[in-house]
Amino acid sequence: GEWLHQKLGHTGKEVLYFAAQSTGWPLDRKTCEVILTECPQRRLKLQTNRPAKAPLLHINQGKTLWSTWQTDYIGPLKPSARH
Repeated sequence: GEWLHQKLGHTGKEVLYFAAQSTGWPLDRKTCEVILTECPQRRLKLQTNRPAKAPLLHINQGKTLWSTWQTDYIGPLKPSARH
């Protein structure tokens, strides 16, 4: 099963399962899942494709009108041709 997984290019569980079935290999879905979880290249790929997520930032909601201000900063900007 591991050989077939490598030959297929480290694809997913369903691709491995259907390829094994079409070639007559007696692999069930659970065995395919175990092969995928033990594959070091696949684990490395999953770790690099999932960067750590930063927490979302929220504006504090004020109690009254104009009690919260927000400023967006951009720049420095290139001088335009006219100024």
